[in-house]
Amino acid sequence: MQNVAEETNKKANLPAQVDEYTIADKVRYDAESNTIIYSYRLSTSEYSINDWIEHLKNVEKEQVNNAKELHSDNEYYKALEVTIESIYKDLNGNEIYRFKIKPEQYLK
Repeated sequence: MQNVAEETNKKANLPAQVDEYTIADKVRYDAESNTIIYSYRLSTSEYSINDWIEHLKNVEKEQVNNAKELHSDNEYYKALEVTIESIYKDLNGNEIYRFKIKPEQYLK
């Protein structure tokens, strides 16, 4: 999984602008917790933190569905039972929202 994180960083040329408000910073793998971690920064000035949190709750639901579609049959994810974590911070590095997708949520 460390290789997956490193390849994702290279192929996506991270950090990279994802959309008008979001920068994908990096992907890393934490072997101790068996978690692949996606880090993002958000330009929060146009919306309140509470608005961002509500929006990110919807993103979380979408990401669970995406994980099911992308990784439910992936032999590496199945063998390792990896947790997927997303962390969203403002441009100053203050955490706004985080969520984890456990293997039982996306594996068949």
